[in-house]
Amino acid sequence: MRVQWSLFLLGAFCWTIVDNMSSPPADQDHLQKEEQDWRTWAIGRLWEERERIGHTPLIKYPVRGLPFLQLYLKDESATPTRSLKHRFAWALALWSVVEGLVTRNSSTYESSSGNTAAAEAYMYSAIGIPFYAVVSRNLEQAKIDNILGNNGQLIKTDDSTRGQLAKETAARTGGFYVDQHGNAEKAEDFTESGGYGHESGNVFHEVLAQLRDDPEIPRKAVDYFVHCAGTD
Repeated sequence: MRVQWSLFLLGAFCWTIVDNMSSPPADQDHLQKEEQDWRTWAIGRLWEERERIGHTPLIKYPVRGLPFLQLYLKDESATPTRSLKHRFAWALALWSVVEGLVTRNSSTYESSSGNTAAAEAYMYSAIGIPFYAVVSRNLEQAKIDNILGNNGQLIKTDDSTRGQLAKETAARTGGFYVDQHGNAEKAEDFTESGGYGHESGNVFHEVLAQLRDDPEIPRKAVDYFVHCAGTD
């Protein structure tokens, strides 16, 4: 009986040590709860922005001499930032929050020639996250004004060192380097939304939805999508 009782005490003692070591402190639980609450709020806030964007206009463009050709232009500049990258910046911001790469105490950095930075500044500002655009010393004033007007901050450097400086500054400060080129395929939505309550951010899905819902457009099928090449 004496041996069995000793083993029981030893087992209870070991269990207590392991349990205490595996349980996070109460303040850590509180911090985790705050972070989870912020992430839930930030995701909801970004979906509000998606709804605010709505559908950018689909404009019929008549082509002389080709009366049977139906040509429509998608005006992606009709957004709060007037940037063609507004939709893309939304996808990057949402992805970075969902994946836990951006938290409530983060700062964000991007190398940009202007358009993406203005849109990212807008998106991260909407969820209370500081945004720094690493741009060329010779950046046009109109783009500078658009970045600053959307609550972004500027770091100027030589054009050839923008990407490296953005990456190094993010690493040094504990921030997040958004990296629009390296993370595009992770952030972009390549699907249509189906019956899901939140509509896909995919621009081609949106075009098809607009064609389907517009009674003045008789032909709903699309023969060709033409998209410009480039990043800005």
